Amino acid sequence: MSAPSVTGIDVGSTYIKGVVLDGAGAQVAIARTDAPWHSPTLGHTEMDAGALIAAVRTILDELATQLEDRGGANRIAAIGISGMAESGVLLREEDRSPVEAVVRPIVAWFDPRGGDALAAASDEVSRDFGGRTGLPFTPLATFGKLLTHRAEGLDLSGLQWLNVPEFVAHALGGPRQGEVSLVARTGLIDQDTGESWEAALGELGVEPSFLPPRAAAGSSWGTVRGDVPAPFVGARLSVAGHDHLVASVAAGALSPTCLYDSIGTAEALVRMLERPLDRNARARLAAHGIDTVSHMLPGRFVLLAGTRAGLLM
Repeated sequence: MSAPSVTGIDVGSTYIKGVVLDGAGAQVAIARTDAPWHSPTLGHTEMDAGALIAAVRTILDELATQLEDRGGANRIAAIGISGMAESGVLLREEDRSPVEAVVRPIVAWFDPRGGDALAAASDEVSRDFGGRTGLPFTPLATFGKLLTHRAEGLDLSGLQWLNVPEFVAHALGGPRQGEVSLVARTGLIDQDTGESWEAALGELGVEPSFLPPRAAAGSSWGTVRGDVPAPFVGARLSVAGHDHLVASVAAGALSPTCLYDSIGTAEALVRMLERPLDRNARARLAAHGIDTVSHMLPGRFVLLAGTRAGLLM
């Protein structure tokens, strides 16, 4: 009996891509569509959550059509989702559809808003941010975007955060869960403990439940349900993690001696670490714009230096 086919979806900053591989790993279908960003005001970039899910369904429709044209519209066994970090959705309680539960548009990771809100943050948060979270204290991390929402009058208490790939999995039928490498880039995680950083949550006025339970990259996130083409109904769902890290693993950059250059809309230099750095080292690196956070691989960490080379090109 041949191995079943699988699908990968990458929610990128410029394109949303999908691919189907057969049991031997050969590509049998591929599709892409533009990421549906828009600019509500000069310099700001957002995406409607409903438009994102519609784009993902467009990808699934195109893949299903190609499979049918090949005469092999077999059921897909699993869908793995990777994509951008820092961007995501704020959700109300779960007694409504995932898209209906979203309270604000998705703010692009490269959107500059957040600087004013970060400047007004408490001394503890601004002083300790780099060492605690492993991230530079800039609007890039989700934390700055969330502070801006709060400064604009949005009460974040009672809401929940999902990063973009996690939200896509949820909209396709999975639970509300967070993948470790994506959650690590929110600026809400203490890298010493792997748990929520209380000072950051306090600044936002939220409880630990603001971040849903975490699951490992590649673990089961339930099965696909709802309005999707027949080949994908019942497929096992998983979130693979932050796209730059997924690419580095796929390329075999699995040693601290490897430096991987992942370039798309953003360019990232990625180096895996076998053990965590201490808080002082994280603070020094963050001051130079270098991230030190959890890898998608269990028990591993990563140094990541990002540039906007792809975005500028």
